[in-house]
Amino acid sequence: MAVYALLSNTSGGGNTANGVQALTLNSSGNNNTAIGSDLLYLNTSGSYNIALGYNAGYNLTTGSNNIDIGNQGVSSDNNIIRIGSGQTDTYLAGNSVRVPGMLRLGSETNIASGPRYPSDGLIIRRISSTVQTVSKLLARTDALMLTRDGTAAGLAINYSIVGSYNQNIVAIGIDNGGVQHLYKNALVGPGSGTATGTLLIFNNTLRIVHYDVSFGNVYNNGHTCHVILDRYDDGSTSDNYMIGYLTSTYNQ
Repeated sequence: MAVYALLSNTSGGGNTANGVQALTLNSSGNNNTAIGSDLLYLNTSGSYNIALGYNAGYNLTTGSNNIDIGNQGVSSDNNIIRIGSGQTDTYLAGNSVRVPGMLRLGSETNIASGPRYPSDGLIIRRISSTVQTVSKLLARTDALMLTRDGTAAGLAINYSIVGSYNQNIVAIGIDNGGVQHLYKNALVGPGSGTATGTLLIFNNTLRIVHYDVSFGNVYNNGHTCHVILDRYDDGSTSDNYMIGYLTSTYNQ
């Protein structure tokens, strides 16, 4: 406890205030933790908030379940985590970083076409393929699989069940001479008479060095995947290593 900490508290319980003017205006909020000066100062009835560092959570008033570390927060926050203010870089230590909810990147100014929350998410993953075995998986949706075709430069789409709706496949490849090659195909949904199959997107003789492949179902909550890949080929050396990344609405 410090000067003016929990000064206005009347019925709130389970609060921890360690710093000058921490939780000063809190009257009925419960189970808040404020460590530092002027933390959660304007909070009156919000509960289960955590604030660390000078002025952290200062603007919160009635919101609950927020975590503010070195950030003043916003008065309307509920279930929000804010860390720092105005950083140029953020580093997270560890071998893996997991976001159990939806990952949103960018300015989000075009909200009309943004992913649907909370049912849908976005996966971003690195691809490092060093084995060219037939059907070696690179990326997938719930219905389609992008695979190696057994050669250094070839790519294919495998499917066992097309899915409930039509599937779209579009690919752009640039060969080692700078020439562009286009691929377009559409797989019809149930009733097409084809349950399994393989579509060759780029064959080995094209000697593609840059791939841009988009595939999936764009209708009624369908899953799509976008893959960027590069490989080395100078005309004589045709490397089978493919390196790149994917963005997808399908967890993989």
